[in-house]
Amino acid sequence: MRVLETVALAARGTGPLARRLADADAAMRRPVSTSRRVGVVQVDGGAGATTTVAGSAAVLARRRGGGVLAVDAARGPAALGAALALDAPLPWTTDAASLHAGGGASRGSQVRARLPHGPTGVAVLGDGSASAPWPPDPQRWRELVDPVGRFFDVVLTDWGVRSDAETARVAAEHHVLVVATRTERGPLERAVARAAAWATAPHAPAVVLLAVDVARTGDRDASLARAAGLTTLVVPHDAHLAARDPRTPTVPGTAVRTAWSDVAARLLALASDPGARLGVDA
Repeated sequence: MRVLETVALAARGTGPLARRLADADAAMRRPVSTSRRVGVVQVDGGAGATTTVAGSAAVLARRRGGGVLAVDAARGPAALGAALALDAPLPWTTDAASLHAGGGASRGSQVRARLPHGPTGVAVLGDGSASAPWPPDPQRWRELVDPVGRFFDVVLTDWGVRSDAETARVAAEHHVLVVATRTERGPLERAVARAAAWATAPHAPAVVLLAVDVARTGDRDASLARAAGLTTLVVPHDAHLAARDPRTPTVPGTAVRTAWSDVAARLLALASDPGARLGVDA
């Protein structure tokens, strides 16, 4: 069952889940003045960031008429495109000028139409390290994404594992910086320390700690991030999604789909207003 259907069914009730989904749905439909950019980085690999980016982008795309663009700037053979059931995303070597066609009022729709879309409606750009050169740095990202990203309400970029220096440059180009981590204490402590440092840097965007419960430790270790004053979201881990065969669609569980709605809503709210708060940390 699609997340949108889950929201519709839950909204008929009055329980906590119904209210949670209704709040998330309203937040995801909020108008935005200009294209909002969200960058996702990892301190350590294997945090399930790509799956979460894909799931959150899909949720947003189903609710917004202005479009959602997902960008794969992470190491791997087009992993984000695969997560969005897209066979052939455009490589980083694509000339941005080739995506533009004509002018006038129809220009935005023409540019969006030239990008490949998955079945969820998310447009995808970039194929990770499937084509050279890699890794794409923030400057190359701007050269390719800026001319087309402005035609989308939301641009979500999966940057993969990045150094402190690279992340500082990534942060400067986004409205929200998401630091994705596993919930085991070691990776979580490293992610918390670096996210806290980035959050207090001059001209920092909103910084979010995204803890994917790969180790199934629940909310216990995520309290470390909240103690550091970080906005923290916890997403359940779905082993079936992690081990999926691209040829066999995998439907995530209700808890994961609900978490994706929470993540999408919170990120859009923070991208639109860094001081925004949507309920409590998930």
